[in-house]
Amino acid sequence: MTFSEARATAPVSIRPPLSFNLLFNKIKIGAMKYDRIRTLQSINALKSRSAWGRAVNEYAYELAESIEDGKEFKDINSFAIELLNGACDWCEYSEGGCSLISDYEIAERLCPPSKFKKKKYGELPPYRGMSWIALQGRAMCAASYVVKSHLKIKKHESEI
Repeated sequence: MTFSEARATAPVSIRPPLSFNLLFNKIKIGAMKYDRIRTLQSINALKSRSAWGRAVNEYAYELAESIEDGKEFKDINSFAIELLNGACDWCEYSEGGCSLISDYEIAERLCPPSKFKKKKYGELPPYRGMSWIALQGRAMCAASYVVKSHLKIKKHESEI
């Protein structure tokens, strides 16, 4: 059976699933001004019970703090690019030293006290084949979604 024959007999999906970018592209009304204070208040109000969740919220607060107040963005994608600060992904951001750089500090932030002690204060890797920097990259990725979901925008003078 050739590829074209297999393709002809394959079931056709009715509708493709919505991509994640479509969810964040709702905000596309002209230029948007970033409201740093309201965004930080919104992120600061988040409560998490796990060490991972608290770390993600702390990274999200740092990311939101890094963008200057009143800066204009044409859409949410340009805001996400600004969060990356020139890196192409969050692992590169983490490896570039834009956040914590020592394994001890990263492990202390991401782990509960028992796991922090079990991993010998950051000397042992978090998982087999993974570094603390890579794990921080994952946490930063999650934090970027938190920032984008709690993004507050200043109203333009014409809308007030």
